[in-house]
Amino acid sequence: MPVRADRQARVTDAVLALILGRLDPDQPDRRKPLKPIDLRDRALLLVGRDTLARADELVALRWADLRPVDPVLNPDAHPGEATIRIQRSKTDQEGHGAEAWLSAEAVGALTAWRAVAPQWPAEPGGQGPLTREGVCLFCHLSRSGAGERMSPAAVRRVVARRTGEADPCAVGFSGHSLRVGAAQDLLAAGVDLPGLMQAGRWSTPAMPARYTERLRATRGAVARVRREKVKGK
Repeated sequence: MPVRADRQARVTDAVLALILGRLDPDQPDRRKPLKPIDLRDRALLLVGRDTLARADELVALRWADLRPVDPVLNPDAHPGEATIRIQRSKTDQEGHGAEAWLSAEAVGALTAWRAVAPQWPAEPGGQGPLTREGVCLFCHLSRSGAGERMSPAAVRRVVARRTGEADPCAVGFSGHSLRVGAAQDLLAAGVDLPGLMQAGRWSTPAMPARYTERLRATRGAVARVRREKVKGK
């Protein structure tokens, strides 16, 4: 039986902080340097948080579509921010594309990952000089070698593994947990349903409403009125 959307395990900012604490390359008491897979997973989790991308959208993101934010046009932007284009999504089968924002933290993680990512032949068939300009942001890594593009299933494994490492009691996490957690964090910060739809590229309010159903219940009319009555006693 599929898990109800409002009961989906969620990678909120609080959960992600536990994971990223173990993957911080600048941690003062770190005894061993992080492996490439650690840097890749850190970047993947941060990009997933910022973009609310589905697993299949995450693995299709391309280096060529990464653009720094222009501080002249965006005076409120912080140094290091960027945007990345999501070429196609579940609700955009025609491939019109949509721009998603990336925090300076996510861009920094991508930079650290890119510096150690496997080198790819510049030409199909293995000819030509090696380059780090792989097409997609996130490649598959294993003992048997590297593949130039992760699969959605690999994203789910990363999320499940990293949440389990941060909390041995964590269960039920998947690639979709990043999207659900980010939606709940946005709602908790005061973003309304239309804002959630824009951030997550939903064409109807049905799914974001279901993802945030439990949180919205705690902020609904009944909860507010009853709390005020208790406060007034």
